[in-house]
Amino acid sequence: MIRSSLVVVVVCLVVGCSPAFAEGIPVLAPPVDGQITRRFEPPRMDWGPGHRGVDYSVTSGTQIRAAAAGTVVFAGDVAGIKAVTIEHSGGLATTYSQMAEVMVEAGTPIGAGMWLGTAGGAHTGLEGGLHFGVKMNGEYVDPEDYLGPVDASGAIHLTRLVYSLPKDSLAAEYLPRLPGVPTRPCAPAGELSDDPPAPDDNIAVAIAGIASSTRGGAIDDVFSVPGALGYDPDDVYLFSYRGSDGPRLHEPYGPEDTWGDIRVYADRLGRLLRRVRALHPGRGIDLIAHSQGGIVARYLLARGADAWDGSMPTIENLLTFSSPHRGAPLGAVAGDLESSRLGRIALGAGAWLAETGKVRIDPTSTAVSQLAPGSTLMDALATGDTLFGTRVLALNVPNDPIVPADRAVFPGKQTVTVPPTGWFGGHSAMVRSPFALRSAYNFLRGGAIECPNNWGDVASQVGWITGVVERSLPHLFDLVPTLGGTL
Repeated sequence: MIRSSLVVVVVCLVVGCSPAFAEGIPVLAPPVDGQITRRFEPPRMDWGPGHRGVDYSVTSGTQIRAAAAGTVVFAGDVAGIKAVTIEHSGGLATTYSQMAEVMVEAGTPIGAGMWLGTAGGAHTGLEGGLHFGVKMNGEYVDPEDYLGPVDASGAIHLTRLVYSLPKDSLAAEYLPRLPGVPTRPCAPAGELSDDPPAPDDNIAVAIAGIASSTRGGAIDDVFSVPGALGYDPDDVYLFSYRGSDGPRLHEPYGPEDTWGDIRVYADRLGRLLRRVRALHPGRGIDLIAHSQGGIVARYLLARGADAWDGSMPTIENLLTFSSPHRGAPLGAVAGDLESSRLGRIALGAGAWLAETGKVRIDPTSTAVSQLAPGSTLMDALATGDTLFGTRVLALNVPNDPIVPADRAVFPGKQTVTVPPTGWFGGHSAMVRSPFALRSAYNFLRGGAIECPNNWGDVASQVGWITGVVERSLPHLFDLVPTLGGTL
């Protein structure tokens, strides 16, 4: 305990610390991903004018998350304004007001990152916003003094430089920007060069999806993305579903190694990231994930929000390709088939084919059931958010029968629809799409992503229809005995 306290003191002396580093006082995460437009202004007297909190500029309807774990002590209206107050440890309390919707009740224990409601209209007259207040032992304090990094590497991580270039300079589109610095609304369509510079100074960790394999030197398509985006090969690590004890922190794995518990895989990803941090101290992490890999990464980020873990590196960006953030309808088909005798026979046949290596996915596996809409794991992810500044970009594609486009949307985060590619194989082919790679590159650079295209609305409609069709498949087994009886 003494040794850890000395470490905190040394870090505070070097970089400065907020009061949240004091024992028993939680470090607060920003309640929304937005820019602070008005800061704390202490009143000269108890009832005098001032601004007892900070205002965030976000669009109306933006989801609001709990800044730390605690208990909801108030949820309702105050003079016609919707608000929530949470009491935390160490005498700290947080208040969220100017809300459009309240989704919690007084007396409810709540974890860091869990959704509280949505933002409404800002009390400063702006289009939308959130007022965030903090009290220490009943007295209003500056919330920014209690907002802190998730770990020591975040406290001492160097900020990237921003260069001044003419507004019409094309090069300006590819330079990194600090939060709050204006960017162009979007980037024109185009392709990356064959050898682009690295998008940032981070380490890239690629995570493949279910049914992927590296056994016998096989390489999943998503593992080629870091190279296409310009990362140095020495700065790229490939996640293994078996573990990180092999060369380059990777144990070769087969498709069957991807069928297990996603929570276990999240633990293995955490161990990999800790080892990467030991090899590259002070470097941030960019997670680049495909399909189930995005859910593995998201579960790690959501679960790790409750405590300050000094052994983890700073995870700056999460980039997902066709990850079922809202659940994959095909994952629910297996459960639906259990309701009929023929369905159970079909599931047994599928499991046998998977066990003998004739197909790459076991429909009865744990991972498949966890990816189903409404599963315990997916519902848990839906109640909270990734915290502490991890930026997220979700990419989807209209012609994806595995993860329909509407299911690859990460609620509350930026989603970009990639034009159709790969015919009916869009689920895998999208990681090679020039449009997707260009959008990913610009996002990681902190610049504008590709301009919107006409496929966004089409993707949502096609995705919904695809999901309905897939969920209807098990009912065909119910019709077989009926049809047989009429013959």
